[in-house]
Amino acid sequence: MRRRPPPRFGYPGRVVDLVSPVLGLLLALSPGIPQEAVSAAPQGSAVSPAELESLARRYGERWTPEARAYRIAGPAVVSVQSFRKRGRGLGNAGVGATPVGTPVSQGTGVVIDAQGFVVTNAHVLVPDENQDADDFECWLRFSDDFGGRQVRAEILSLDREWDLGLLRILDEGPFHALPLSRDDDYLIGERVMALGTPYGTTLALTAGLLSGIGRNIRVQGVRSVHTLTGLIQTDVAINPGNSGGPLLNVSGQLIGICTASLTSAEGIAYAIPSTRVREILVERLLQPRVWDGIQLRASSLVIEHLHPRGPASRSGLLEGDLITSLDGAPLADPVAWQRALVLRRPGDAVTLGYRRSGGANATVRFVLSDVAARGTVGVLGFNSEREPLVIPSVTGDSVPMFLLRVREVFGGSGADALGIVPGDTIVAVHLNNGVNGDGWVPVSTQEQLLALIHGPDFDFDSLNLWWVKSDGSSLKGRLTFDDPALAYGSS
Repeated sequence: MRRRPPPRFGYPGRVVDLVSPVLGLLLALSPGIPQEAVSAAPQGSAVSPAELESLARRYGERWTPEARAYRIAGPAVVSVQSFRKRGRGLGNAGVGATPVGTPVSQGTGVVIDAQGFVVTNAHVLVPDENQDADDFECWLRFSDDFGGRQVRAEILSLDREWDLGLLRILDEGPFHALPLSRDDDYLIGERVMALGTPYGTTLALTAGLLSGIGRNIRVQGVRSVHTLTGLIQTDVAINPGNSGGPLLNVSGQLIGICTASLTSAEGIAYAIPSTRVREILVERLLQPRVWDGIQLRASSLVIEHLHPRGPASRSGLLEGDLITSLDGAPLADPVAWQRALVLRRPGDAVTLGYRRSGGANATVRFVLSDVAARGTVGVLGFNSEREPLVIPSVTGDSVPMFLLRVREVFGGSGADALGIVPGDTIVAVHLNNGVNGDGWVPVSTQEQLLALIHGPDFDFDSLNLWWVKSDGSSLKGRLTFDDPALAYGSS
């Protein structure tokens, strides 16, 4: 007898499997029905405690925990629509403009910061893993119950492994935010609920129970399979369009981001725990596009290391200083620091507030570098370019080859100490894995060179760099590093 395949929702039809046992699943975060653009309206404000008390008196027994959670969290939940851009320059459309392009997906997002940072699912923003985020623009709409405002947002970053994406609203804030819960405070059997815009409808609430924790699933994307671990299981109804929406407890706290539902059974859905979402934000999504040369102490705003050639090194800051503000805005924790930096661009001058142990508050000012400078000024100590070299063959044909030519060497670096100068050619680096014969691996691009240095097998303890001088002499030496991230190779 031929078995009927499990039902699937519409595009992109993402199916997930339980790691054990293997069952057919579907990402419930798939795009729903595209909605027409609406004119912007004043944004609604968050419900105050006094208003909540008034609603409780008005509705009496009808005032359920679910109704209360809807009022608390609703102002921070948005419908997300992604549009494929029709041409260049759309990324500069002004505030108040209307969507232009082809609608490709719809889901839900949640504002997690008053500056307008929004978390949702990566595939809501860019449905295909091989597509570029720069080809899409996003529009968000708040529920009519909370102002109905439509705003434009830019895609800041994607983490396709965990199917999470980060947006920033381009309209003026502040915005009502629903912070991520900091603790894994989950109770199996407790009442939970999801807010979302299923199939492109207006904001809707579904409720159920927290069924389990620590669930592992495999997610089938458009072109690849991802494994998600430690998920929350719930019987809350999760449908296409709920993608990226919040899972709440009865206190209205954000405990997870809805991510998947089982298609071959009823009442089985999954959410990424808020603590994991926070980790992905800090480690991946909130990575700045600038370099300041500052490394903070774990879970604090205390400067652990200053890169000697980083932008902040000459400003007067010292290791051990406590950062207190950026451009006058107070900073509470490392996440706030990353949120502030992710909005900056190379060449921006920033004013940093700090407090020295035993001293008064002070400020310094310096210019941020491009994040690529971390690899050249910071790690390598030199800048290089791929250069073509044409060698005639015995048949008379030209055989293309590529060299990695040094263009600039930075004073005080390990490369400077080795005597590397502009015009030298980098030939190879030495690895410890023994797979490549004598361990020397040829390099022809700066990106390849950096990847090998940051890899698990780079030889920090002996001769590790092979280069050729402009006069043809071949040299090998030990390249050392003063970047804090490579401290084990800096002796």
